[in-house]
Amino acid sequence: MVEDLNLIVASEVKIRELIREELITFRQELLAEIVKQKNDQDSDELMNRNELLKMLRISSTTLYFRMQEGTIPYLKFGRRVYFKKNEVMKSLETHNLQFNKKYPYSK
Repeated sequence: MVEDLNLIVASEVKIRELIREELITFRQELLAEIVKQKNDQDSDELMNRNELLKMLRISSTTLYFRMQEGTIPYLKFGRRVYFKKNEVMKSLETHNLQFNKKYPYSK
């Protein structure tokens, strides 16, 4: 019975090092999960016109024309217009649009 017993002898420093490595790994996995959940929440987020203008850094005229041509999808509730962030991003990728790359600080 004694032969089946494997005994691991480690110094206090080695044990602390192993615990530290495990905690670092756990922290990285936890942060990755939090970021994933945050991205999932953001993808269904409804944005109003001003929020979208700030995110894309475009003028309200550009937004209006993109909405009229169907490039930027929107939802209308009465007189209010909303945009689903994930749908807008997919549409921009599909149409290969890049706003304000040349002038990144313009409105």
